[in-house]
Amino acid sequence: MIRAARSRIGRTAVIYPAAFMVATGLGCVGLGLIFHMKEVLGASPARIGWLSPCYFAAYTLGCYGLRPRFDRVPPRYSLVIGTFGMGVFSLGLAFVPAIEWAYVLQALSGLSASLFWPILMGWVSLGLEGGELNKTLSRFNLGWSGGSIVSPYLGGWLSRLSAPLPIYVGGGIFLATAVLITGAALALPKVRHERVDVSSAPAGNTHTHPRTPLRFGCWVVLFTAYVAIGVLSFIWPIAARDDLHMSKPFIGFLLLLRTLSTTAAFLVLGRTARWHFRGVPLMVGQFLFAVTLLVLSATQKVWLIGAAFAGAGVCLAFSYSNSVFHGVAGSRNRARQMAIHESLLAVGFAVGAVFGGWVYEAFSMARVYLLCVGFILAGILVHGVVTWLAGRSAGRAPSVEAVPLRR
Repeated sequence: MIRAARSRIGRTAVIYPAAFMVATGLGCVGLGLIFHMKEVLGASPARIGWLSPCYFAAYTLGCYGLRPRFDRVPPRYSLVIGTFGMGVFSLGLAFVPAIEWAYVLQALSGLSASLFWPILMGWVSLGLEGGELNKTLSRFNLGWSGGSIVSPYLGGWLSRLSAPLPIYVGGGIFLATAVLITGAALALPKVRHERVDVSSAPAGNTHTHPRTPLRFGCWVVLFTAYVAIGVLSFIWPIAARDDLHMSKPFIGFLLLLRTLSTTAAFLVLGRTARWHFRGVPLMVGQFLFAVTLLVLSATQKVWLIGAAFAGAGVCLAFSYSNSVFHGVAGSRNRARQMAIHESLLAVGFAVGAVFGGWVYEAFSMARVYLLCVGFILAGILVHGVVTWLAGRSAGRAPSVEAVPLRR
């Protein structure tokens, strides 16, 4: 009976828990590292901000340079290598004597992550289109965003006990994920014997949608949205401590509120399809994102900050879902499309962390929010042009719907 049950368990039994665990580990290490570098090594906000581009620059290079070399390797091997590397290099962050060493370890951790996220996302979307693709990606998004819900509060609470403790916990979670994937590959026949190439769709998949030009606008919007998320994740916690005198657990709670609203939005988006192949809803969502940032720039009231963080989480989910869905719809090379999505996300996050740190030190947090609003409005403009061109090429009004354009 046990053998029969194991034989029915497939790749999602590995993918969903792994996504949850790695997202939890990243949240713990990310927030804990900010406080650890500031309190233990005395790093300034600008120098702390550079931790993000070190990670994401290596991650982006890995997505395009290292990840393609694993396209024809069974995904389980890549995932084990990636999570093991993330665990080892993250644990090393707790022992560095100077922030320059943290930059190196962050880069190595980002390189390891490039063997995890794009390959995992390519694997979960393999051979799926339309509503089935949307539902599967929604479940995947719920998995990793669930980890993002838990991790900020956990990281803030652990930081209050000990500065390096969140780093220890996060690194341990990465190593536990490597053990989980290894155990699943040994115990589950479907996972152990699966020989797939995540760079292309299986030959038996005859029902595919044509690719949509909206993916380009969605990618631009994803980049600009993550500029703001880089600020909210890396620079805002410092400003909340120094300017608003918030406690670490409460900072973690507000970040948790954002990720909770993101998860709720993923759940709704996974059950709807009216936003598929449409450009205008995303533009409206990004305009609302800009409004939430303006609210943050103008208030110190806790309830308004909480409401703005919740709103930002919903807007982020919409831009993320649009990028993932329209990026892979109709594509045969899923891992490559996911690598583009992940690299743009990474670069946006890094730009937000670096420029946010500079502007905060030189001016104020209000100026940082205005910088983010400028990026988001520029993204809306670009996406509007893409939507108009897509609608025109389909012989429709640009404000109605941009249908897929055949290859």
